Amino acid sequence: MHVSYTPHTEMLLQVVETTGLVHDGPISEKLADARFIMVKDRAYLKIKRIDQFVSDQQKFVIRMKENIEVFHPHALQRIGQKGSRVTRDITCQLGTKQTRSEKRQSGGIFQR
Repeated sequence: MHVSYTPHTEMLLQVVETTGLVHDGPISEKLADARFIMVKDRAYLKIKRIDQFVSDQQKFVIRMKENIEVFHPHALQRIGQKGSRVTRDITCQLGTKQTRSEKRQSGGIFQR
C-alpha cells in the first residue's frame, strides 16, 4: 500500500493498494506531488529518477544503498543540535561514472 499524506489537513491525500504481483516502483511514482515530500526506501533508488525529482522540484527522502558512490561531496555549514543523529550535511552527485546523476543533491549522513 502506498499512501500520500498531508499534515496540513491531517488526512490521507491518496491511497494506492498493491497486491505484490507486480513491482510497486511505478505505482509509487503516481503519488509524486511537488507540494509534498516523497519518501522511498532504498529498493526504489534510481539515479535518473532522482535527477527528475530535482528538475521537478519534488522534495524527497530516500535511504541510500550502502554501495552508492558519493561523488565530489561538498560539506554544508550546519548548526549541530544536541542529541541529533545527523553527523554531516553535504551536496553531491550520486552514482558511478557510468550512471552518475547530472544534478547535485543534498544529503545527510546519520550516525547508526
